[in-house]
Amino acid sequence: MLVLWILVIISFLSGEYIAHNREKTAIVLHTTEVFKRDAAAFSILELFASNQFDLLKTISQEENGELDTIISKTATSSNKSDKSVFGTDNTINSLQNSTVQWIRLRPGGVEMWVKIENESSRVQLNVGQEQNIRTTLQNIYGEDLTKEADEFADALLDWLDPDDLVRLNGAEKAYYNDSYPPCNPANGPFKSMTEIFMVKDFSSKLFWGNPYQYILELPIYAELKEQENYELDRKSYKKSSNKKLYKDENESEILDDGNMQTILERFTIYPKDYIRVSMLFSGDSDRWYNEIFWLKRAGSSVQLVEQMSRIMVAKMSLDENR
Repeated sequence: MLVLWILVIISFLSGEYIAHNREKTAIVLHTTEVFKRDAAAFSILELFASNQFDLLKTISQEENGELDTIISKTATSSNKSDKSVFGTDNTINSLQNSTVQWIRLRPGGVEMWVKIENESSRVQLNVGQEQNIRTTLQNIYGEDLTKEADEFADALLDWLDPDDLVRLNGAEKAYYNDSYPPCNPANGPFKSMTEIFMVKDFSSKLFWGNPYQYILELPIYAELKEQENYELDRKSYKKSSNKKLYKDENESEILDDGNMQTILERFTIYPKDYIRVSMLFSGDSDRWYNEIFWLKRAGSSVQLVEQMSRIMVAKMSLDENR
């Protein structure tokens, strides 16, 4: 009987040891993947800020060796150790007239998609054009959620204005002091895009939008956009004239007029000459990693002013039988 108990204990300890090692292995692998993505992202930022930006438009996935060589030379020629500053701003001037598109790259074997654009086409929150802000929010929320759009518009404008007067659906110091965690409204311009998260009635779903809609911008899914009807993992998209709408069992219908109707895509707090660099990395299964950087001119250099990250779950596949 004693021998049996000893065997049971040994088996239990062996199982725990194996489970512990598997967990540690998973952590190491995850950390390694994060490090690879970060290295690839900053390599592309270095390349963008150098005079080699135009090569991004011509280098294909099969030309990884050439891309890695260019990135290596760019990093070697730059003596800056501070990762917040990148190269020169010569390529920003050429961006003004370029067509915004996703570019497929594989620096260091890490597959990624990159989109570079300026902020000139977006609605500027910090300027205080109230009607423009309200109209844009109504387009984002849709016809069925006009009340919610007005409520968030009031809250946004109260956060921005310097007084303590509360709009009909807005909020000022008393509301934010009683929230958790307590804070004070800025009563001035937004200092970062993430500051919007603190505003009353903020919706993360409408800030980020539907991940399928975002990923469908990639050229590899152009075929899906041309189909009359298609489905992607419980999401139904239907084509009507030049417009698409989507819905699922937990969401109201949201109209897409061809532009990404989300707070992130339609609004900005940065001047029109700032640059937004978006990156998409495909992970295991249906997981995607999205990194967004904002860059600005700083003399003869380009400085990183903000970075946002998110994980999206969206299984995208082409079905030949559909």
